[in-house]
Amino acid sequence: MTTTLITGAGGFIGRAAVASFFARGHEVVAVLRPGRPSQPELETVTVVECDLANPCEVRRLMAETRPDVVLNLAVDRRPVDAEAGPTNVETVRLLADGLAATEGYLIQAGSSFEYGVHNERLGPATRCRPSTSLGRTKLAATRLIGDRVRAGELDATVLRIFHVYGPGEPAHRLIPATLAAAQAGMPIPLGVRRSGRDYNHIDDVVQACLIAAEERIVTAQPIDVCTGTSTMSHTIVDMIEERWGRPIQRELGAFVDRPWDREIWTADPSTAAALLDYRPRSIATGLAQLVAERKVRP
Repeated sequence: MTTTLITGAGGFIGRAAVASFFARGHEVVAVLRPGRPSQPELETVTVVECDLANPCEVRRLMAETRPDVVLNLAVDRRPVDAEAGPTNVETVRLLADGLAATEGYLIQAGSSFEYGVHNERLGPATRCRPSTSLGRTKLAATRLIGDRVRAGELDATVLRIFHVYGPGEPAHRLIPATLAAAQAGMPIPLGVRRSGRDYNHIDDVVQACLIAAEERIVTAQPIDVCTGTSTMSHTIVDMIEERWGRPIQRELGAFVDRPWDREIWTADPSTAAALLDYRPRSIATGLAQLVAERKVRP
């Protein structure tokens, strides 16, 4: 049986990944921050607490669990730069060291923020110029892994995941907030700027992680996990409104636009399709499913 260690197991993607990997027969070790309450999704697997910013604890974790696969979903969104982001950079180095010693396999969750602000479709030829601390530290980790893979020191891949939505998504984000507004007959705050996202359903993203783990996809070049389509936030509200069958009041300007927002935020999905058989559902299909589920289970 494959032992798969999943960091960030208490998060949105992490909880779904734990359930799916367990259902596929993996022996799952779910890693939580110290003091974080466990989740119902984690009751059937081994749960360990670890401060991933502490190198000694990370080394101990790897020595005690000796995983065949590590799915690293842990993220620190606060660091100022690569040197100040131990969870995003140094932890990845330590996980890679531990796996290289046992010939294990690493799946690193990258981020579309690594690209920075480009108002055009992204891809392998796009120059990364991250404008956020998250993007800079994630890119540093991606390059670290790429160097190790090219040197033949590590079996790994980086899945550069674009915007994820679906059941369990944090309530403050656009889609769950709009669903709640539709249900309650309340207004939804929106920014003035036209802002797009490449929306990927959580089940499709986790399936990509499973295929990477079970096929042991090794590549020094990150894989963009995306649909190839950018959908505007205003369009998301329109689509939910249509499927719910109830008008949703928009409060334009009530949401503060962010410096990194742009109209086009998507990439070329061909590598994910070729290597991971990534065939994500459309945003229209995903929203229809969420609306139907929300009406049945408020």
